[in-house]
Amino acid sequence: MSADSGDNLGLRDGDLTVTVRGELTLGSESALRQFLGSCLECHIRRLVVDLSGVTFCDCSGMNVLLEVRERTLAARIKFLVVGDVAPGVMRLFQLADNSDLFDLKTLP
Repeated sequence: MSADSGDNLGLRDGDLTVTVRGELTLGSESALRQFLGSCLECHIRRLVVDLSGVTFCDCSGMNVLLEVRERTLAARIKFLVVGDVAPGVMRLFQLADNSDLFDLKTLP
């Protein structure tokens, strides 16, 4: 999982976009949680997490996104998870009945 290099970030008018690449698994959840948590301390209006570069996501990766969503709601920060994702990633969100919380589309 990669989300911390400069080319993966975009800040504009209080909106922070983070592009995540690779696999979101038990092995990467801690780094993602810490990184997104630090983003919330940047006095932003909106946090956008782009999952277009994610090739695989398990329940631990999805749980991090749900935790960050709860934190943003409490802080009154708009939170969006977007992207054209791999079919397996979309399937996980659908099985967990969370696909309606995020603006995800399946890659053709």
